[in-house]
Amino acid sequence: MTRVVLAEDDPAISEPLARALLREGYTVDVAPDGAQALSMAGAGVDLLILDLGLPEIDG
Repeated sequence: MTRVVLAEDDPAISEPLARALLREGYTVDVAPDGAQALSMAGAGVDLLILDLGLPEIDG
């Protein structure tokens, strides 16, 4: 299964997008800040969807 990391700090954006990706068969991990996204990015991720303005570390 394709693993996606969604780096987005706004739940109004991340929650519906994550649900849509799950419906399409993706495994989705949501990272609410840049530091968490960076730590997730090297662990077998197939796709990283990155918000440009994230807390801690910008996308």
